[in-house]
Amino acid sequence: MEIEIEANIVVTESAIDPDAISKPISKLTKRRAKYNSRYVGGLHSLSMTDKAAWVRNTAGPLRIIEADTGREEIWFFDNNDTPTYISINSAGLLESHKKYNTHMPAIHYTRSDTPISNKKIRVFDSHLDLWYHNQKLSNFEGTPAINAGSRVFEIKDTKIDYIKYILFKTVEEDWEYGVWKNSRATGPSIIFTRDDLNTEPHRLKATQWINEHCKGGFYPFSDQLFGDKEEEFMFVADICT
Repeated sequence: MEIEIEANIVVTESAIDPDAISKPISKLTKRRAKYNSRYVGGLHSLSMTDKAAWVRNTAGPLRIIEADTGREEIWFFDNNDTPTYISINSAGLLESHKKYNTHMPAIHYTRSDTPISNKKIRVFDSHLDLWYHNQKLSNFEGTPAINAGSRVFEIKDTKIDYIKYILFKTVEEDWEYGVWKNSRATGPSIIFTRDDLNTEPHRLKATQWINEHCKGGFYPFSDQLFGDKEEEFMFVADICT
């Protein structure tokens, strides 16, 4: 399946590897018996601010458990010292709890990573939210299974050494009980290996070049980034030299 998210920019698979996220999360849930716990009457009767304040005053991850149902949220700090949570059911499986009439994400990161930091660029995820049902990614009542902002993806094409990352302003994906169905993304831009190419005007120029000239397709999440080798050669000549 090919989905054109912008002129000549094509997605053929999910932008996010769910195993890369769920496996470390599963390790976290298996250790939860060792964490501090607080029992509450209603898990969603508390504000995010209150929960964040609790975890800041706790050494290590904090379990906030709903007394009647056994469902819980595990709160901890991400790489940027920002409160983050995952929600699980009474069996310890990732589960998107329902808050009134809205399914909350089972995994919620805010500013979850800073893969690039130098004098010219500073990029971070504004958020990453994932919805799960019975340990599988899935949409809920019109809500996409994945909603991310300012996401940076390392390219998979090992033959290309002049591009390091692709940055998207937003990424949304539809999943149906663990099966990827659709992706939507905005604002794709290239982050080059060379720092001198990493200016906003130059990244805009690179995206415009792909939109206008890359008729063979540009595949940001595939093992072969350019669908046409001759177009890749022209891209390097026009943009990277």
